[in-house]
Amino acid sequence: MTSSHYDTRAPEIVHDPDSNNYFDVLGLPTRLALNEKDLSDHYYALSRLYHPDFHQNALPAERLRALRRTAAINDAFTTLRDPVNRGRWWLEFNGRKLSLAPGVPRELGSLVFDVHDALERFRSAEADITEIRRFKEIAQDELRLRNEDLAALFGELDEAGAPRADGLLFTRLENLLAEISYLRALTRDIERTLENTDER
Repeated sequence: MTSSHYDTRAPEIVHDPDSNNYFDVLGLPTRLALNEKDLSDHYYALSRLYHPDFHQNALPAERLRALRRTAAINDAFTTLRDPVNRGRWWLEFNGRKLSLAPGVPRELGSLVFDVHDALERFRSAEADITEIRRFKEIAQDELRLRNEDLAALFGELDEAGAPRADGLLFTRLENLLAEISYLRALTRDIERTLENTDER
């Protein structure tokens, strides 16, 4: 049985370090549209509270518990600080199984084809670097728009609440997460190509 922990060194943080809900681990309300400052503040306060260095003189069982809680806090923070990882975790936490390799999202098919074609032509000296830079801007714009859509969708899902959320909202979230992940990878490919050239 788990119980919430309250400590005078972090009086505003009531949390459950043994929970499988990452928001509870960090003492945050379960909301996808979380406050990033609160996330960081809770993480750093709890990290100081449980850090093994502060438990060196404790009994072995206490040191082990502090180590496990530190690991849980780190896992929760690492997952929740990235919106895509947060969304994926939330879907799985609410019973949705995600595909590990979903392929190219349908909405991005044309852009992905054009970018890969331009990169291949550039590598074989058949395309100009300005075309690659243009595609980088396009990919970054698409990524920015989808990140804005994700923030809005997080708000909708928070408003609906997980148990009552419409299946279409879950599907929209899955699709948006796949698109953002693919755009991140596409942008990295373009940036690597640009970094490997003398001219930027």
